[in-house]
Amino acid sequence: GKGSHKEAAAVVSGPILAESMAVVLMLKTTASCLSYAIVISESVPEVLDYLGIPSPSRQVVLIAAVLVVLLPLCLQRDLGCLSYTSLVGILCEVWVVSFMTIRLIDGSYQEG
Repeated sequence: GKGSHKEAAAVVSGPILAESMAVVLMLKTTASCLSYAIVISESVPEVLDYLGIPSPSRQVVLIAAVLVVLLPLCLQRDLGCLSYTSLVGILCEVWVVSFMTIRLIDGSYQEG
């Protein structure tokens, strides 16, 4: 019935585990956000170049992504509104894995 991982850990094992869990989760979240930012800042200029659109520098893309995408998401109290787009993302991943499996079976990934 607790509202956070820290509160649940305090009940189970005390304040030392609770503080450790809070720090680990903070570091994991920070690393995840950094990873997303790196992927976005590396991918967007490549996609724009492929489409023939002049792309801004990676730093500009990173700052824009943080301000336009990540900051509003971080400020949300409830991420329930993202459930529909999450479902679309999962379906897209299933499609890609299925397509890659078909190509693996038909030999498309063989040398030559």
